Amino acid sequence: MVRIELTRPVEVRAHRFAGTVAMAEPRQELVAVLKAITELGGEIEAEDLVGYLVPEAFRAAAGRLLVIALAHGLVQRAEHGLRLTEAGELARDLHQVMVPRDGTWQVWLAADPLVPCPLVHLEAVHPADAFKELEATGGKGRPKSIDRADVPAELRSCLDLDVTTLAGKKRTVRICDAGASTTPQPLQAEIRVEWMIDSSGTHRVQLTGSLPAHGQRGSLRIDEDLTEPQVEFESVLDALLDQAGVAAFWDSQAGVLRCDVEGLDAASIQSMRRSVAVRRLNLDRLGLGVFQSVSVPDIPLGADSPDAAQRWATRRLLAGIQEHQTASRFEHSLKSAAAPFEEFDPTLPSREVLLTALAPRPDESGPRSARTPTAWRLQAPADFRI
Repeated sequence: MVRIELTRPVEVRAHRFAGTVAMAEPRQELVAVLKAITELGGEIEAEDLVGYLVPEAFRAAAGRLLVIALAHGLVQRAEHGLRLTEAGELARDLHQVMVPRDGTWQVWLAADPLVPCPLVHLEAVHPADAFKELEATGGKGRPKSIDRADVPAELRSCLDLDVTTLAGKKRTVRICDAGASTTPQPLQAEIRVEWMIDSSGTHRVQLTGSLPAHGQRGSLRIDEDLTEPQVEFESVLDALLDQAGVAAFWDSQAGVLRCDVEGLDAASIQSMRRSVAVRRLNLDRLGLGVFQSVSVPDIPLGADSPDAAQRWATRRLLAGIQEHQTASRFEHSLKSAAAPFEEFDPTLPSREVLLTALAPRPDESGPRSARTPTAWRLQAPADFRI
């Protein structure tokens, strides 16, 4: 299995703005209203809640709860009363309500193609006042400053999205209004994105690091699994091989990099694998940005010709002789050395031919111990005819 591991630092920017942010809160009284609307047929008036959800003595409370639900966008006016919106159905199912608050906020935005939403953290800089729930008329809410040039594009892209922050105590937040402008804040963040993808199609994307916390000592840790990108392993591998200059030698049908044995190190000759590295891997074509210094081990290798297969298998045979080669053991060594080159059906030398090739030259003198260890592992069993 080939595994490609990619990592890079993530640029994080902090901005401060005066605006409206909704945060998830367990508003049990509103969740009860939303459930009651469902149970009462999906469309109600305030009077329908009296005696069902609130006692007769608290008739006014029923109307107040519906006005608050209307202000938060949980219900909308219909032909015969009020019915749930999509936000109301979600709040009913999750048992939490997005409550808008006015205040001054600081938001941390991460710019990286592997981070699905730029918003990684948000905090109130000054105490945020709860939105005056009864002041909204007809649930229309406030005008939003979504097209102001002074609001960063990354922040505008987060408006009206329910996002779970990634640092510290995770909360679901929604930026309803980012105001007319933002103020950049100094920041020293150390965040990295790590992406692993292998030939089985398994992905894992992680965002790790820390953010300086506003008004707190220390920092906020981030260790979060992100959504995997919709990209095939083969596409990433093709880009790597192309930028490493070896794409022309890749046999996609066999899944091997075709090459000659010459120039390979001993480990690659035996394992039939090698590393492929690039100083800069550009995946912009896949919408995934650029990674620096990428090295992928264990790329499968294959011979590029019958001659290369013959020489390669012979080298594997010699290198694999680590014990005395009886006839049966030598037969096993032959099969093992030739196995990766079955398509070329190489013919390997017999034990006797190898002994002849490894024998000292006629002009060489010296004791028989001068023979190589490989030669002795062949010669001893041959002498005893075993």
